[in-house]
Amino acid sequence: MNTLMRKGRKIYNVLEAFLEKVERATSSPAMSLQELFASQMHSLLMIVAYADWNADDKEAEFINYVIPQFGQDDDVCPFIIEYMNIGIEQSALMKEIAYDTWVVQMVSAAAGGIQAAKFIDGIESIGRLLIAADDDIAEEEVRELTAICASLRRSVEDSTSEEDSAKEAVHAQGSAPGDMSKATESIDVLLHQLYELIGLPLVKQEVEELCNLMRVRKLREQSDLPVPPMSHHLVFTGNPGTGKTTIARLLAKIYREIGLLSKGHLIEVSRHALVGGFVGQTAIKTKEAIDRAVGGVLFIDEAYTLSIDGSESDYGQEAIDTLLKEMEDLRHDIVVIVAGYPEKMDRFINSNPGLSSRFSKKVHFADYSSDELYQIFCLIADRAGYVLSASAANAAADAINDLEKSKSTHFGNGREVRNLFEKVIQRQSNRMVQIPNPSRDDLQSILVEDIGI
Repeated sequence: MNTLMRKGRKIYNVLEAFLEKVERATSSPAMSLQELFASQMHSLLMIVAYADWNADDKEAEFINYVIPQFGQDDDVCPFIIEYMNIGIEQSALMKEIAYDTWVVQMVSAAAGGIQAAKFIDGIESIGRLLIAADDDIAEEEVRELTAICASLRRSVEDSTSEEDSAKEAVHAQGSAPGDMSKATESIDVLLHQLYELIGLPLVKQEVEELCNLMRVRKLREQSDLPVPPMSHHLVFTGNPGTGKTTIARLLAKIYREIGLLSKGHLIEVSRHALVGGFVGQTAIKTKEAIDRAVGGVLFIDEAYTLSIDGSESDYGQEAIDTLLKEMEDLRHDIVVIVAGYPEKMDRFINSNPGLSSRFSKKVHFADYSSDELYQIFCLIADRAGYVLSASAANAAADAINDLEKSKSTHFGNGREVRNLFEKVIQRQSNRMVQIPNPSRDDLQSILVEDIGI
């Protein structure tokens, strides 16, 4: 029990520290993000604990320890029972509290959907530890936690897709899916966005050839010509930060314009979003993720983690089996892209005949060159409203060149550049606070001393 509580507190502290970082980068609300998160998390865990109508002292002790703000004098179980006694049904309480996703939306807006997804993974991990706290893994508690986290993920996806939807409406110009004459202009716009990306020459060529194939297949279909069956699912290989998610998102939109997909959205998941910790939970979670992706692309990052050799207690194979079945049943309106390191993805695909038959097309994302990484750095700075002096630009190029030369096997590429940029901004901020009443130009300027070399 003590081990579970310590793990829960550790995860909670990580989430709270992340919220503190987000809060520093955004305008502070009346209630701090940490305070709001503590309140929401407390309520969420109580709902899970009482899902089997048998919240006990061990679960109460776990919640009080993990969320210290509420662990002073609170006794969780009587608090829940009091709610029940005054007539507030469990389902109504869940909708009122657990479905309030303001905190998660704030994280998504400040740090992007990927960070928000990881944040929800942390919430779910704490919930799993709670369920195991009383040595009685209740099916009702598992279902409750799964439903709540699924709702949080849907909320993040909805909030992060609003801006994309608005942009797509401008480009679509009334084109109907499957109408190639009206969709051509939108496809050309999307391909132009593809070629505006820094680097990735071979990836761009493969994506364009793939799009040409799909466009001709659709034209043959409209002309009542035979169209040989083929798998649309893809394997993306490469190190982190090489643009795999960006390309997957563009492909989803292009496939929508062609008529291969009805919606053209992207759902990004990892092992944690598909694999449960208890018997029966994995199939539910995997099916729920696939249902959200119908009409678009399901992007599974580090997909090889679903297959862990020699582990009888792992439920990754259940996720793979469910995925393969649903891919077949929904083959006319879903594309699945699995991504990860080249060697590990090769072993993963070849480990299962069902995987190798459905994922026959592979696109490799090579590491960026030092020049391309420098272009990415300049683009990030420009979009953030910063201007590099000539000496700072030279120093940044040298720093990135050193970074690229000393890279490890699993180099972070664009992520490394973003980390470098964040360090530069921290140094620039430290310099700014030393200047009385800095001007607009001061606030925008990055000098050589900000680069750190």
